[in-house]
Amino acid sequence: MAEFTQARPLTIAVDLTHLLSGGTNGGVKPFIFEYLKWLGSQRHVPVRLLFLTRGESHAEVRSLARFGDELICLVGGSGGGDVRTPVHSPSERSWLDAPGDLTARLGADILYCPFGQCTWSFPGIPTLATIVDVLHRDYPFSLSPDVAAHRENVFQETMRTADTIQGISEFTLSRVAHHYGFPRDRMFCSPIAIHERLRPRVELPGQDRIGRPYFFYPANAWRHKNHEVLFLAYGIYRSQAGDGAWDLVLTGHDDQAMRELLSLASTLGLGANVRFLGHLTDDRFGAVWSEASALVFPSLHEGFGIPLVEAMAFGLPVLSSRAGALPEVGGDACLYADTTKPLELAEALSRIASDGPLRARLRERGYDRLKSFSFERDARRFLDELLACARRPARRTTKGYYTDGWTAPKAYFGTPNTSQRERLELALRPMQAERSLKVYHGSDLIGQVRVPPATSPILRFPVFPRGRPVTLIVPDATRLSDADHRTHGVQIASLSLRDGAGIETDLLVP
Repeated sequence: MAEFTQARPLTIAVDLTHLLSGGTNGGVKPFIFEYLKWLGSQRHVPVRLLFLTRGESHAEVRSLARFGDELICLVGGSGGGDVRTPVHSPSERSWLDAPGDLTARLGADILYCPFGQCTWSFPGIPTLATIVDVLHRDYPFSLSPDVAAHRENVFQETMRTADTIQGISEFTLSRVAHHYGFPRDRMFCSPIAIHERLRPRVELPGQDRIGRPYFFYPANAWRHKNHEVLFLAYGIYRSQAGDGAWDLVLTGHDDQAMRELLSLASTLGLGANVRFLGHLTDDRFGAVWSEASALVFPSLHEGFGIPLVEAMAFGLPVLSSRAGALPEVGGDACLYADTTKPLELAEALSRIASDGPLRARLRERGYDRLKSFSFERDARRFLDELLACARRPARRTTKGYYTDGWTAPKAYFGTPNTSQRERLELALRPMQAERSLKVYHGSDLIGQVRVPPATSPILRFPVFPRGRPVTLIVPDATRLSDADHRTHGVQIASLSLRDGAGIETDLLVP
């Protein structure tokens, strides 16, 4: 079992190549940052962090890196600033054409994928992936067909690849188990209890100050966030409450979808009372919370619902939908409503605004509810799960291998973690053109052949698996047709290990 010390820290490759600038990623971004800050500052286990970044958000990741860590920019882009040279500490470099075995070359003990996409997974390297929701399966109407299909492909790959899954609520884990059958004993829950990061350290600038009571809704303009029904309900509430009605304040990413929502608010005659403050720094965000009168959270699907715990921390009453994980997070500290019905939501807005004793009860219940959350406890569990995942043999996976048998120019296949001598057998299908093929076991070249066209060779090699991947490299791989975007290496009929007793292990089946 691996032990990690100051001389041999746990080396964690963190895939942040899906991190976008500003508030585009929504609440998952502060969640990831808070956990990575804690991971870098804790003293329970020495760790070294290898941040895999993209250009547009590379500079934001610098705040997470310490002496001895490394930032490696793998995806181009603009807006993140220059990548520094390796002489800086922490060192930084660009590697825009990184190989598929990047994590192995970097010496990573484990790959952490906080966005759930296992892009840089590699056979033999344990992988821990985070799942925040299963929106594309549970509420597919909120996504375009292309986005839903893309998310399904990502999830299928994650289910094949991940050794351990981190969910943000028991609800999310139950949906992963329901839809994909991922083993429950390889999943754990990390509630997003990151509310303590927010402090009302500054006042809002004069142009942002509301100066009167307001409902607060922090959310990007995603369809499932249900802004349209909220606007309809808010309009009904205002018409009934008159001059004493509270305002409605929004925050979130300033994109075309949000601008269309604000145009809708204006069309409904709410423009003077619906304020949008954009994406805020934590200081300004804390100031908005401290001046708000209540949280309204009409979302139609949530894997957690960070604003609920943030509102409780600031002593605000919460009006919420019952969607997804929200009852799990809010417990009895929320006023719940069916937020698909504008009239019911309008009535709930009126109750919150007009009933002082109700607000006081919800405030006290919120403080009590917060006692069940502990960021330190959950972060320590996260570290324990990272250690356990890193110490276990990784699942046998493949990379660069397609379901029709073709490989990419480089393809990798995991092997069992056994030390007995076995025979590697590779059978190829007939191909139209001659191919050069190199076969590696770990870093050792064990075979190099030319495969004539229209032949079906069977190649055999003695190996001691020990969990080291088998790599097939085809230097002269080419595209077969304009209709197929792939670059084709060789087409495999079978790839297996056979031990001394004749027992076969199929390496094409994880």
